[in-house]
Amino acid sequence: MPGDRPTLYVVDPDEGFADRVRDALARSGTRVVNLQSGIDFLNQYAEEAFQCVFLEMILPGISGLEVQKRLQEEKHSQARVVFCVSEGGCDPEEAALAMKRGADDVLLKPISRRRILDTAFLSLEKARAAEGNKCHAADHVRRVQSLTPRELEIAKLVLSGSSRSRVGSVLALG
Repeated sequence: MPGDRPTLYVVDPDEGFADRVRDALARSGTRVVNLQSGIDFLNQYAEEAFQCVFLEMILPGISGLEVQKRLQEEKHSQARVVFCVSEGGCDPEEAALAMKRGADDVLLKPISRRRILDTAFLSLEKARAAEGNKCHAADHVRRVQSLTPRELEIAKLVLSGSSRSRVGSVLALG
């Protein structure tokens, strides 16, 4: 089942580059999905855990920067973005904007097999960590929601830094 293993999308009209990424990651268990355009990616993209996308900056239809912006607007927070750009396909201002928006890296093609592996694994690890944090946050919310009104009142006092004597006096008054 695809959702059981990490997924890395390659959004690039250059099928040769997608094949290089797929070959580099073949033994890792990572599922590599190649799409030709940003529109294709946004139409197919399903939020799955541990997901990363290698984006070309210049794409048919909409740019890689626009894809990144839409991912953020759609709150796909655990999706990691790496720009893989052809020589001359990105100016320094675009690279800076991509990084400011949270891209993990901007790589200039040709990209070595080792760099593809290192970048993919680092980005997928960041996605795993973000997913783990999301699960912990949901667990904390569930626990807080299970508190009685009195327990919630005490927790607020403790978390606000109230002294033991203050908490004790509130408890005694109740």
